[in-house]
Amino acid sequence: MTTSGERRRVSFREFQFRVWFGHASTISGCRRTQPPPTCSVIDCSSRERTPHRRRAPPNLPKATRMASHDDSCPFCQIAKGQSDTEILQSDEELVCFRDVKPAAEHHYLVIPRTYIGNCDDLRAQHIPMVERMAEMGRGVLVKNKVRDPKDIRLGFHVPPFCSVPHLHLHALAPASKMSELTQRKYGSVSHWFITVDDALTRLRTRGRIR
Repeated sequence: MTTSGERRRVSFREFQFRVWFGHASTISGCRRTQPPPTCSVIDCSSRERTPHRRRAPPNLPKATRMASHDDSCPFCQIAKGQSDTEILQSDEELVCFRDVKPAAEHHYLVIPRTYIGNCDDLRAQHIPMVERMAEMGRGVLVKNKVRDPKDIRLGFHVPPFCSVPHLHLHALAPASKMSELTQRKYGSVSHWFITVDDALTRLRTRGRIR
């Protein structure tokens, strides 16, 4: 027993108990100034639910679309006859016209009326179309008095080096007189350019360009 004014020893566990329940003022003058923290249960059913946002689907390969789909594409406008560009040759599938920034004495572009983004979008089913594009390119060169069929360059720029996001075949001549800079952009060993023969070979063996 202890007399009045005499403090008794308490165990540490009892001290914790009294501190927790607000009775620590009787122990060594310790006073709890704030009530112990309390736990609250959140009723989720009463909370407002925000609508769940579904993630956008991953980027899909570019689908082949009609040229009329995009009025902002200059080549789509040419294909639809909405431009004053001179058409050198055309049919139901293809259109040929001069390049506005020629890199050779003869520099023409052949585009499909059906929209295809670039050569990376080509697949095996496009082989006949690519062959006809090359045939039209050669025909326009011959029509413009290019005598040597071996001194020409036919091919595509590969992404991201495509100036216009609409598939177009470059037909240039004479290849032997192109400048060194032009050879870097349209040469057979350029990293920016793939010849139509190489493109067709890849389509036949791999089913795609890259």
